[in-house]
Order: sequence, then structure tokens, then C-alpha cells
Amino acid sequence: MNTSSEDAVEMASRKIQIHVLFSLSFLAIVGNSAVILNLVRKRIRGRSFGNIDHLILQLAISDLLVGFFCLAADGAWKYTYWWLAGNSACKFVKFMQMLALYCSTYTIVSIAIDRCIAIRASCGLSRTSHRQVVKIMSLFACTMSVFCSLPQIYIFRSIASPFDSENGFHEQCVTYGAYTEEWQEPAYILFTCAAMFILPLIIIIISYTLIFKKIHDESEFRSEVFTHGVKRVAFFYSAAGDHRDALMKKAKMKALCVSMLVIVTFLLCWAPYYISVLYYVLANKPQKEESGNAERIFQVIFFFGMSNSVFNPLIYGAFHMAQRSRAAWKRWQSRTTTYAGSFKSMNANGLRLEETTPVFSPLSRANTFTARTNRQLFNKQHRFTSVCAVKSLDV
Repeated sequence: MNTSSEDAVEMASRKIQIHVLFSLSFLAIVGNSAVILNLVRKRIRGRSFGNIDHLILQLAISDLLVGFFCLAADGAWKYTYWWLAGNSACKFVKFMQMLALYCSTYTIVSIAIDRCIAIRASCGLSRTSHRQVVKIMSLFACTMSVFCSLPQIYIFRSIASPFDSENGFHEQCVTYGAYTEEWQEPAYILFTCAAMFILPLIIIIISYTLIFKKIHDESEFRSEVFTHGVKRVAFFYSAAGDHRDALMKKAKMKALCVSMLVIVTFLLCWAPYYISVLYYVLANKPQKEESGNAERIFQVIFFFGMSNSVFNPLIYGAFHMAQRSRAAWKRWQSRTTTYAGSFKSMNANGLRLEETTPVFSPLSRANTFTARTNRQLFNKQHRFTSVCAVKSLDV
């Protein structure tokens, strides 16, 4: 009686996991495919393709692989229950699963480093050099992902199940017999935790901490310049200074939103899984010795970690696309407002009022000369700071 009830619970749990895995894989494949198509179309049309676009494209490709090899493949495996693809496919799928997860994580780290470089070294690094740095980081992320995933080829293998089934023996893709010493499996698990979670998280936190510090220091310096600067310069350029401060505040909030979304999402998705893994390893409690409920919870936690590939398109792709959409909407509103204002200014003879009567009185020669002189003085004193501030806004 107990056996039949346990089998029923196991079947129900497996069906739920299958539906969840296929649902997540569908969202990951559709979301990341949309990001890839949008960025590829942008590049084909010859529009500006920045460093962040290059990294977002790499992240979307990595998460697309996660959708196929981690989510969809695991869903199909749970549906068939047995491994039906053979030993070579077992090694290949396990290698691609780890490769996709590593590449996705390391691309997130590359984005954090790129944003840090864009703000911290905005004046000392040319665009060409910055692009070369991004390409090197992308290549390094892919190379490290391949290197860290190679053990999967040796560890996993397809072997016959020792338990009889209705149709004879079947195979499973497992690590049975790969470890010759007891310390090898915990060591590999700890290495995976450090390489895929702990070190990337530390780098992300350090990068965005440096970003906040740089933006905060520049804001304070600019405020001090406008407070203690030449009065006549401040008089003519108080509006420009306020505009720059507003842009810096906007950039600071944008960097804050992106960084908090990155860190919080990364933690929420992967922290429960790696905490559970560390508990099993450090407490010396292998998963197979736990109850069936604990094993199912562990599987659900791992699926939740892989769902990070579903959220990444929303954080990076949709966020930056929304920024561009708002900018396009503002440009359209500006053109519409200008056209409406010009239409309303038509007089009875069909002539525009601005063609007969100036809307704004022009500056006198003296005022024009004074404004030009103060503008030159301001630009000469603060050219370097202004250039840094403008380049730093690309967060």
C-alpha cells in the first residue's frame, strides 16, 4: 500500500516537473530568440552596435543554449524516464548543459566589468580600445566556460540500470563509477560552486560598487565646481549645470536599477541551489541518502536556478530596448509639438508669425559677445570634466 502511494506521488511530482521544465524552456527560447533577432537586425541595418549590445547578444545566445540543453533536454529526459540517446549523447548533453550555464554566468560578469570600465575609465580609454577589451572578455568567458565544462565529458556516462524493468534493462546518464576516491566528488562540487557562483558574485558586487563610487565622486566634484566657481560663469551656465546634474542623477539611477536587478536576480535564482549543495557537501549528507521529498525539493531548487536564463532577457534586453523606445517616443513627441506649434502660428494671410515677427528678441551685440566670452571661459576650465561626464552616461 505504501509502495503504491509513493509511486503515485512520484508520478505526480514527475509530471509537474515536466510541465515546469517545458514551460521555462519555452519562455527562455522565445525571449532570448527575440533579443537575438532584434540585435542581429540592428547590426544588419548598420545602426550603432555598442559594446553592451555585443554582450547582450552573447548572453542571449548562452541563455538560449540553457533553454535547449538544460530545460528542454531535462524535460524530455524526465518524460521518457530512461536515457535513450546513448553514451555519446549523454556526454555531449552534459557538457553543453554546463557550458551554457558557465557562459551565461561569465557573460553577466563581463557586462558588470564593461559597465565599470565605461564609467571609471571613460576618459583614459578610446572607443576602439574599449571594444577590444570587450572582445577579449567575451573570448575569455567562452574559453573559461569550455575549460570548466570539460570534466563533464569524463564524469558522465550512459550505463545500464541495475534494476529490472518490464521491458528489460534500460540505461541512465549518471556519474556512477567516475569517482575513484571519496574526496573527488565533493571537491568537484565545491569547484563548481566557486567558479559559477561565488567568484562571479564577488566580481559583480565589486564592479557596481566602483560604479556607484565614481558617479558619486563626479557628482560631488561638479557640485563643488559650480558652487565655488567664477560667478559670471555660474550665472550664464547655471541651467547647463543643472541639466548635467540631472543627467548624472538619471545615469546613477539607471546603473542602480540594472545592478540591483542583476545582483538580486542572480542571488534569488542561484543562492538557494548552491546553499543546498554546500549543505550536502559540508554536512557530508549525500543526496541519495535523503528522503524522496528532499530530493524533489533539491530538483525544484535547481530548476529555479536555471530559470535565471528566463529573467535575463527581461533585465538586459527589455530594459535597454525600453530605454530606446522611450527616446524614440520623446523624439516623436518633440516633432509633433513643433509641427503643431508652427501650424497654430499661421496668420490670416497664410504666413507664419515667426516669418514676420520674431518670437524671441535676438541678443544685442554686447550681450552676444559677453555670452560667447563666458562660454569659452567655462569650456576651457571644465572641458575635461564635461567630456568625462558625458562619456560616463553610457551605463
